[in-house]
Amino acid sequence: MKFIILLSILLVSSFSDASIKSKERNSHEYQILAHEDLGSEIKQQDFYFIASTVTQLYQTEARRQGRTMVIATLDWETPYFSAWAKYEEKNNTYQVNFWGGFARLPDMTKRAFVFTACHEVGHLLGEYPRIKIKGMQHMSTEGQSDFFAANSCYKKFVTKYPKYFDAPLELDPYAASLCEEKFLEDKLNKRLCFETMQVARDFTLAINYVNNDVLPQFHTPDNLVVKETKDSYPSMQCRMDIIVNSALMPYESGKIGENALSKRLPCWFANTDT
Repeated sequence: MKFIILLSILLVSSFSDASIKSKERNSHEYQILAHEDLGSEIKQQDFYFIASTVTQLYQTEARRQGRTMVIATLDWETPYFSAWAKYEEKNNTYQVNFWGGFARLPDMTKRAFVFTACHEVGHLLGEYPRIKIKGMQHMSTEGQSDFFAANSCYKKFVTKYPKYFDAPLELDPYAASLCEEKFLEDKLNKRLCFETMQVARDFTLAINYVNNDVLPQFHTPDNLVVKETKDSYPSMQCRMDIIVNSALMPYESGKIGENALSKRLPCWFANTDT
């Protein structure tokens, strides 16, 4: 989820005239300092624990794919809003990176930050479809990274650390009813469905601080049918839909099965792209 290095570069370039505009600008539009608390659940220890734990959960899969996956940047002090993944050709490593400012977004929850870390790992291990842009062909698309995060990684974290989240579930009634109807007596998948529905709300709410878009809703799916799979971010509504769609799929021990792959949504994935 590259929110994005470019964003940070543009912001740094604006510092030269900061003395002129400082009284007119809200600095929290682009940064939150390490000592500031604007309402995020993420404390420094959570920041390090979540990023390192999610990455560690997928080291076996990284080795299976022949990829050396490392955390290159894990900097609580950096105030800017970014988490990103990249392939470093020089030393042949696949890297995830996190700046503390992103974890301090006002509506960031532990659930949402776990999903963020899962999304970044998804860029490296989510497989196809991959980004077609030159120099980024090693990376899974944004939609596929969301799909990996929701279908596999987030659920894997929840099963491994079932008591990590302090905040109770506050489920949308419609979203909860979908889980109840889908899984009936399947207690594990119903619980994972509830958790994933919660992160659909938490994650989209948290990143909307940056996007400043219309908040997506559980009952208003994106009806777009793409002709070509998107490399870039789907709409906010489509991103929520990806998570909701994954919530309603059975957990397969951290893997994405063929049946799940066949159910990727047309708001980002073209059926011709297999």
